Amino acid sequence: MESSTAAHPFIVRDCGFGVMEFINTDTVIDGSHRSIGALNILARKFKGVVFSLQPQCRLTPDVGPQLKLISEKTILKMAYQNEAQVPFAHDFAEAFAAPDDAVCSIKSAIVIEKVIKDFADVTPFRTSALNILDMLKQPDISFDKIQKGIIDEPLLIARILQVANSAFYMRRNPVDNIENALAYLGLEGIRQVLVQLIFQSLATKYFAHQKDKLIHGECCAHLAVKLAERKTKDLMTLGKIRVAALLHDVGSLALQFCYLDEYAKALSRAVSEKLNILTTEKEMFGTTHCDVGARLATEWKLPDYVKTCASDHHSIVSGPFDKIVRPVICANAFLNSAIDKLPGLDFSPLAKEFSVTPNTSDNEARMELLAFFTETMKSFTPESA
Repeated sequence: MESSTAAHPFIVRDCGFGVMEFINTDTVIDGSHRSIGALNILARKFKGVVFSLQPQCRLTPDVGPQLKLISEKTILKMAYQNEAQVPFAHDFAEAFAAPDDAVCSIKSAIVIEKVIKDFADVTPFRTSALNILDMLKQPDISFDKIQKGIIDEPLLIARILQVANSAFYMRRNPVDNIENALAYLGLEGIRQVLVQLIFQSLATKYFAHQKDKLIHGECCAHLAVKLAERKTKDLMTLGKIRVAALLHDVGSLALQFCYLDEYAKALSRAVSEKLNILTTEKEMFGTTHCDVGARLATEWKLPDYVKTCASDHHSIVSGPFDKIVRPVICANAFLNSAIDKLPGLDFSPLAKEFSVTPNTSDNEARMELLAFFTETMKSFTPESA
């Protein structure tokens, strides 16, 4: 709703998600002004309010204490162009030059708070798998302690044995007991098994309706590992790449779980208007699935390389986990463009890192990788189908 009259010298804009922009249109606003009274009433009905001043508008000092009281009822942000418009300190309300940026800030806080809350008590994160994952961070951790921690968890033991004997590890002789399996996998291998087990439990119980997104993650993992194998055969590194790729879109999965209809609109607009999905997410939620994924990885105490991949898989940045994240960036960009019909990141600057052709250009390397991905897709079989 929007309205502005002589009796009501302000405009109210409902921004969705319980956020309101309150736009002042008068010239001078003091503590007794009608706008302050109206704001005080409306603030009780909204989770967040942006108190916006048009260029001709200025506040008097006695407005400050009243805004402070209002900030105790709602998330309050301010938007104005010139410091002279607000002649008092307001550490209780962050200031922005653009009202839309202030709206995004509040939306982001509301959305992330809901996502964290909705997943705070989900079953997979009350299991021994999470406890052991946390235990692995202890400096005095031992295989004996891990074995004692899972002794009464037959499903977890079965999963560890299954992974230790999987084709990924290419063992000639089978591992037939948990003690040998733990020793063979090592601490990092155990960590990878636990993260995958937690995610698979989430996928089954909470993300089951998002088959396409789950298959996207599996395919991304398949392509990223095959791409990395061009340059390394280290199983621990390849295992980390697989885990990071499987979870790179956990923020997207969580947003869709919490805001199914809203996310469908953001995705539809990105496809129809050929926009970056991060752009339409930001406009809808005030945040992106990359930011949400990184926050969830932190909340769930997942490995740092998983958090980095969730945060950075739509951008080309340098960091301590490049060997893990960059194959995922390339694979995800390919799938976004070829399968999801979304504008994909131009991964040409990374392509030469994985090219097997000497003295190639960025574009030639990119074309080589596109052909490689297209061919490698033929060997992919989804587990979520």
